[in-house]
Amino acid sequence: MFKQHAEVLDLVPTPTDHLQRLTNLRLDRETSKGHTREQTRNLFDSIHALSKKGIKNAQVARELGIHRHTVEKYLAFKTPPERHHFTKKVSAIAPYEDYILGRWKQGCRNATQIHREIAEQGYPGAYQNVVRITRYFKEQERLSKPLPERSPGISTSHAAGILVKRPENRSEEETRTLKRLKTAHRTTERCCTLFEHFAGMLRDKEQRSEEQMRGRLEDWIGEAKASGVAELKAFAVKLVQDMEAVVAAMVMPYSQGQTEGRINKLKLVKRSMYGRGKFDLLRQRVLYAAS
Repeated sequence: MFKQHAEVLDLVPTPTDHLQRLTNLRLDRETSKGHTREQTRNLFDSIHALSKKGIKNAQVARELGIHRHTVEKYLAFKTPPERHHFTKKVSAIAPYEDYILGRWKQGCRNATQIHREIAEQGYPGAYQNVVRITRYFKEQERLSKPLPERSPGISTSHAAGILVKRPENRSEEETRTLKRLKTAHRTTERCCTLFEHFAGMLRDKEQRSEEQMRGRLEDWIGEAKASGVAELKAFAVKLVQDMEAVVAAMVMPYSQGQTEGRINKLKLVKRSMYGRGKFDLLRQRVLYAAS
């Protein structure tokens, strides 16, 4: 199903695959850092110049309007100290950068509308973060500079892998990605929801009777047929054809995992002979390995 809706997946970025190209944008940040460095350098030079004249630390502090502990700290340095600026590793708006960029390129210039859309997708942050990014876009267009390119969307296999995972094993980023998959398109929302319900039936560890599980499965099949998704309809038809086997898999504690493992081992032994071994040799090797 995901392969049939690749254009929807292109709207959803890969989990943890955002570089915060837009989140950390502050048009005045570098200027502010430069101003801070210049102030620190001037203060450092003034403290050392007064100290070399033989003025005591308390007098230096009074003349410069700073605390004497600051004077002592600066005198211990041989060069002006560098301030370490803290940058948050992952911002709340970082996973929505590509969506904002995509909506901007589609012609949406309303920051309020964009904020409303990403809030529906789970964005918990402030409106001002969206305004800062859209202001940057406007400045880039005014200066005739190119906008950053969007990162590629999540792949079909990655999306399917997140959906197959148990909810308790998903990371926060994967949970957020799954929520965005559901809100990106009505079809993906139906498919993800129905798949989670079906997986929940298979993973249900509570003891239930065959009649109960059959009733739950029949209800799910009815929802799948009414979903309007061709892939789910086809899957529901196959479930009806194999109803007894599916219900048995839900109720009984047995698994065919060991059988599948034996088949996999048999294929491995066969392929290790590079097609030169006949059945009698294959039989002997398998029996020898099992003995």
